[in-house]
Amino acid sequence: MSNLSFTFPLKIMARPFRWPLQKQDLLLATEVASRQAIKQSEFEPIASVLSVEFGKLTPGKPVSLTARACRERMERLLEKYINEDKKALKGYIEE
Repeated sequence: MSNLSFTFPLKIMARPFRWPLQKQDLLLATEVASRQAIKQSEFEPIASVLSVEFGKLTPGKPVSLTARACRERMERLLEKYINEDKKALKGYIEE
């Protein structure tokens, strides 16, 4: 058998950031509110700021966020809040 060799460089992909701490959600919400971000391009400076801040929370593990990740996380947080609020209001109204 011949030895196989790869001629292209293999790149190790970093795992996506999972937002493990509530503090990170609060930092995201604070940044979005202070900048009143709505458009995708408005999330890029937020991603840069939070990458640095999250890196401080996890020394030795650099964090690299994207604007898309920040926008999608914020959308999920708002959706969760709205759904929980509807449930709470529905229970209050039915009583």
